[in-house]
Amino acid sequence: VIIYCQPWATAEAGIVGRIALGTALVVACIFVPAPRRESWHFAWSQFCNVAAAVLIGTVCMGAITIIFSTIEGLFNIHYGNAIWCFITLGGFSLPAMMILGRTITQSINAGDAAGFRLSVFASGTILYFLLPLTVIYLAVFYVYGLNILFRWSLPNGFVTLPGTVLCAAVLALMFFLEGVRRSNPSNNAAALALKWLPWIALPVVLLMSIAIIYRVAQYGFTAPRLYVLTFNVWCWVVFILLGLKENRNYGYVARSFALVFAATSILPWANYMNLGKYLERPSSPSEEHETLYRRYSAGNDIPVPEGPGHGAELARAAASA
Repeated sequence: VIIYCQPWATAEAGIVGRIALGTALVVACIFVPAPRRESWHFAWSQFCNVAAAVLIGTVCMGAITIIFSTIEGLFNIHYGNAIWCFITLGGFSLPAMMILGRTITQSINAGDAAGFRLSVFASGTILYFLLPLTVIYLAVFYVYGLNILFRWSLPNGFVTLPGTVLCAAVLALMFFLEGVRRSNPSNNAAALALKWLPWIALPVVLLMSIAIIYRVAQYGFTAPRLYVLTFNVWCWVVFILLGLKENRNYGYVARSFALVFAATSILPWANYMNLGKYLERPSSPSEEHETLYRRYSAGNDIPVPEGPGHGAELARAAASA
């Protein structure tokens, strides 16, 4: 409550701290309450409940918004900003919390786990839609990796952003594939994907590692780079453990992510936003010239040389421009 209501609670990391706390609360609702043996089934049930609660809350909020907007238009009544806070609280949050409050205490017993069956539609969506999309996305990174390998160059710093998205997609897909495997143990596609996806994703994590280490070595630490570096180390540990284990507990994956995210974001004056400001390296003149020239060239269609060692060249070009 203090973190959400008092901006000073996390100093510079107010927004990130709120996101981290919200992530921890969602993970606690979905993955924590069930016993270890039924953890996946409870998590799947709670995932469906959360999706239903969000859908119902969105519909209720939309209906209340339409009602108040109609009254405002017909009777020329101006509510101000406070009414939209009320609509969000009463129209979305309240129905969603009521639904979750009725379902979160319903743990799944062993009999329900033994009789669990994923619907045909859900299994088909996971196997023939989500799995191919993820494989195609992985293939894009492999082609990019081969490209920079043959050119003997370093990966672009931008690779960390889509790489993070891919790692999250692989983990989510493995969670869904576990449902397909439990519903149909003889499904070879789900079993092979669960076995090899962690190892296939590791080269992408390696690309992210090279890119973020190079950026840190060249320009120093910042708060986003600290987060990316921590996420990268976490991915190495998680993917290796998931690849080595046959009985995978995805609750540990979610809880460890929430714990690391909260630990690096909530502590006052010891979070990554504050540490990033403290560790941030002052920009050198060549880096400032490079930044200014890149901004100038972006609006004037001027080609910009890539790679390190072009600071002086960019400075001269910026001066002549």
